[in-house]
Amino acid sequence: MSKADKNDIDIRIIEAILSNDDREAEEVLYSDIFPYIRKLVADYNYSEEDAKDIFQDCVLLLIYKIREGLVLTCSLTTLMYSMARNLIKVRKRDEKKQHKAIEYLNLPDSYNPEIERNEKMMGELREKILHDSMGKMKEEQCKVMMQNDSETRRSRWQYKQRLKGIVFDDPRFDELND
Repeated sequence: MSKADKNDIDIRIIEAILSNDDREAEEVLYSDIFPYIRKLVADYNYSEEDAKDIFQDCVLLLIYKIREGLVLTCSLTTLMYSMARNLIKVRKRDEKKQHKAIEYLNLPDSYNPEIERNEKMMGELREKILHDSMGKMKEEQCKVMMQNDSETRRSRWQYKQRLKGIVFDDPRFDELND
């Protein structure tokens, strides 16, 4: 297909979209551009259904852009291809984020009462260590740690470091890390 033929097809599609003849535009887009998009989507290991979804999103985006006054500097095939590639990258990024979130949560597949009981005991042990450590500090130091004004920021940091030292020196803290 020559460059002039491609330009004629692009102009025909744009005119069809502007005149609200979406049927004609859709037929040309599906016959001429969809095969490129399908191959691109397949290269990213997505299914035929995903290719159709991404192509539909590209068509809707194209219609919106044309009606907003898009000035073409490339062929519609190139434009749609780049839109599809960007949509795929966004989809991949979102899938990666979702996978990381699931991995981070590390939700068990089934309920295990022993794990829950162990977690509860570990939480109670953490609280006890913190309570005992706070008891070793003076009451005045604990009050400073709870204040939130800027004058006590340095003192609070020093007391916090001291509390960390007390907690880390406690032999029960090693049990929590095992």
